[in-house]
Formats: sequence, structure tokens, C-alpha cells
Amino acid sequence: MKDIKISYNNNNNITIKNDINDDHRAWQDYLRYKEDKYDAQYRKRKEREQRYYKKYNRRRYWLNKYKQSQGCHVCSYKDNAYALSFEDLDRKTQNNYIKWQPKKLIEYIRTKKIICQNCINIKFKEKFYSTVTSSS
Repeated sequence: MKDIKISYNNNNNITIKNDINDDHRAWQDYLRYKEDKYDAQYRKRKEREQRYYKKYNRRRYWLNKYKQSQGCHVCSYKDNAYALSFEDLDRKTQNNYIKWQPKKLIEYIRTKKIICQNCINIKFKEKFYSTVTSSS
């Protein structure tokens, strides 16, 4: 603890004087503790993010290799994995399937066929225009 100097005035008033250097040292120690604490939290968060992105990139690489090896089941296109996707994907599923557990992801992949973006567009146009012309 700090030493507190107490002195009495003529009117019996008490004045308390702390050593200014002790206050400054205590404040500096507190600031150093806070910085270390936040640095540790920052490092942990960054390490967690790096582990997540490493896992994400590994799965993305594996899925791209798989899609390229299989190719489009309609036209057999295999050149670029980014042009290939799984058939009948919902928009919600399309963004989240990489985050799934590996068993669930493999099970999902086995049930879906791979189709290229050109074939998806053609299929969509045929479906859309066939419904428009039949309703007229």
C-alpha cells in the first residue's frame, strides 16, 4: 500500500498527501496491464480467424478439385472449377455449405450433380420461357 502523509493544520483540518510518483507508477502499471490484456485478446481473435480461413481455404480447394475432376454432367466442361457448381442449390445453401461438418458436406455432394454456369442459364431460360409461353 501507499504511504499516506497526514498533517494537522492549526484549525484541526486534516490534509492527506499522497506521493505523486506512486500514483503515476500505479497508473502506468494499470495501463500496461490493460494493454497486455487487449493485446492477448487481439492475438487470440486473430489466431481464431486464421484457423477459420485455413479450414475454409482447404475445403474450398478440395471442392474445386472435386468439381474439376467430375465436370459438368450435361456438357462435360472441366476447365475452370469456379464456373462449375452443384445443381439445384438454394441461395441460402450456396453460401453456407462450406461451413458444414465434413460428413454432412460429403453426403450433400454425393446427392447433387455438378453443372456448369452456361448449362444452368440454359436450363433456367428453358424453364422460364416454357412457363411464360404456356400461360399465354
